[in-house]
Amino acid sequence: MRRYTASGCWVFILALALVAPARAIDDEVKVTPLVYQTRVAGDVESVKDNITTALEGRNFAIVNVLNVQQGLKNRGIAADPILLIEFINLGKAYQVTRSNRQFEVFAPLKVALFGESGHVTVLFMRPSYIKTALSADGLSAQAAQVLDEFDHDIGEIARLVAHGGF
Repeated sequence: MRRYTASGCWVFILALALVAPARAIDDEVKVTPLVYQTRVAGDVESVKDNITTALEGRNFAIVNVLNVQQGLKNRGIAADPILLIEFINLGKAYQVTRSNRQFEVFAPLKVALFGESGHVTVLFMRPSYIKTALSADGLSAQAAQVLDEFDHDIGEIARLVAHGGF
């Protein structure tokens, strides 16, 4: 039987605290026609990792992660951490593209992360915004349903991010 010392338990507790998921500052997700927005404690890389895990769990493929801060630094511009995560479910997204090719202007879907003073602001672009933009030029019922499903999934992921669950 293995025995743990008091100092060993504290090391374990400290290790758990260091890897605890980020939690929203105000435990809320702000919803606008354009974005789901939340602000969580943590650093951009750990929040990115948690978001990509949540997205992949909903059958979204990560297309690209763009480190905007590094790109700006390469041009001699200092900036706080900024990451853009591009993601899509290609099979479902193609149903929208077949209905209205202008969808490709919005694809892949995006989430922006802004690091600032130990916190990360997370902005998910809402597929319902895309639906509204495309509806004026025509959108099949099936394509509209796909965008509604995407919006629901992304809203759920935003709530997971806000509440520290992934």
